[in-house]
Amino acid sequence: GQSHTLNSTRAERNINENVINFFNGKNYIYDDPSLGASGSTSSIWGLVGDKLLNKTKCSKVVFAHGGYGGRTIEKLCKKSNFDYFAQNYIDLKIFYGHVDAILFHQGASNNTNRNRHDEYEKYFHKLISKIDSIDTSARLIMAKSSYNTNFNREQPTIDTALTLKQNKIIKRYTNVFLGPNADSLIDKEHRISQDDIHFSKLGAEKLSTIW
Repeated sequence: GQSHTLNSTRAERNINENVINFFNGKNYIYDDPSLGASGSTSSIWGLVGDKLLNKTKCSKVVFAHGGYGGRTIEKLCKKSNFDYFAQNYIDLKIFYGHVDAILFHQGASNNTNRNRHDEYEKYFHKLISKIDSIDTSARLIMAKSSYNTNFNREQPTIDTALTLKQNKIIKRYTNVFLGPNADSLIDKEHRISQDDIHFSKLGAEKLSTIW
C-alpha cells in the first residue's frame, strides 16, 4: 500500500517481544519507527500485532513492510516499487514457510482530489497478477480507503466511486478479502492536524482494532 502502511501514524504502544519486525532476512522486536518503511514516527502494525496476540491463540505475530508512500495503484505496479515488496515477501516465506496475508491499504493517492482512478481496476488486476506470479497461494486483505483532503477540508474527502471499485475488486477475486473501512475514521480526532490525512494516536488505535 502507501503511507498508511508505513511510519506515518502517531500510534503509541508498549514493546511486546512477541510482535516481530522481519527485515533483511532477520527478526527484530517490533519497535517504532519500524524497519523497512519510510517515515520517522510510528506504524499501525505494532498495535495490530498486540491485538492479535490478545484475541487469538497466536504466540507470535510477524510483519514485513512492502509499501511506498504517495503511490497510486498504477505506480505500485511499477518494477521499482513492486520488486521491494516481492523481495520482502519471498524472504519472509522462505524464512517461515508461509505468509498468512498481505495487508493492503491504498487509495488516498487515487482520490479524485489527487489523481484519476478510471483505470483502478485494470491496474489492481495487474498488481494481483504480479503477486500471483510469486505466490499463487497469496491472500490479500484490502482496506477500503479513499479519504484525502488535499489539505482542504472544503473539498470532497471520501471518493465513493473509488470505494465502489474496491468493493468490486473484493467480490471479483477469490484471494482478496474485505479489510477495515478506513474511511469510517475521518473525524478530526482521528487524523493528525499537520496534514489531516494520517492517523492520530486515537485514529491509529481504532484502525488497528478494525484490522
